[in-house]
Amino acid sequence: NAYYHELFLRGKPELLESMRRPLPGEKASQEVIDPDFYNMAAMPPIPHGRSREANLHSTFDHKNLMRILGIRFTSEEKTKTSCTIKTCYMLFPYIPKSIRDDISARRLLEDTEESNRRPYSEIEALHLFDGICDGVRTLHEYGYSHRDLKVENILLQECMYGPMTPVITDFGSVGPVTMPLTSSATVLQVEEDITKYTSIEYRAPELLEPKRLPCGPKENLNYGKSDVWALGCVFFAMLYGSSPFEIEWGISFVGEPSDATARL
Repeated sequence: NAYYHELFLRGKPELLESMRRPLPGEKASQEVIDPDFYNMAAMPPIPHGRSREANLHSTFDHKNLMRILGIRFTSEEKTKTSCTIKTCYMLFPYIPKSIRDDISARRLLEDTEESNRRPYSEIEALHLFDGICDGVRTLHEYGYSHRDLKVENILLQECMYGPMTPVITDFGSVGPVTMPLTSSATVLQVEEDITKYTSIEYRAPELLEPKRLPCGPKENLNYGKSDVWALGCVFFAMLYGSSPFEIEWGISFVGEPSDATARL
């Protein structure tokens, strides 16, 4: 196996080329880094609290949720500042294509006669969306919400036989399904989380103006319902090439914004 073609070192993608093993008869252009991935995958469970995102990935065993293969913690002493920099490397299966990439390849935002526009068939779209919904349902059953569902965060696992499998990734945005809104301070925290963890093109209406959210002893924000709204935006993007709000605001990844708007 001349390449680590099935493995991806998250956190430092620029190392991928330097991690390449030289082919027979080829001299390595630089020092080859071998992080011993297979031993990493056999490591014991992740210590609680060491990496929130890594712990979340190790919680689920579901084909539509990204699984973690291994993890490594490193510490680097900085003599000038007398501080220690700790880094967490997470090892995931290598899935190079997202739904966004597939939409671009299918040229869904182009409708000229000369284009090779290849929209998803009804069966393809429903199969992919069913898998995405199944993954989100599993997250919710465990008491978590994703909060940043979008076509860039859903990868497509190629299968030797049969259709592609959607895999939800990027658990750095994952939070509880419900968030209490007991005081103005909690509303401010929710507002900060919304800005940090959600994407405006897929954001539910109640998240657009969090300062207007009611607060009180029995008030809660249901992020699970916000995930359902984002699912609708993802499905729309699969059919038309972009979230409805990307088109509405003239945010387009292919062609001119005015062309995308005119199509609707």
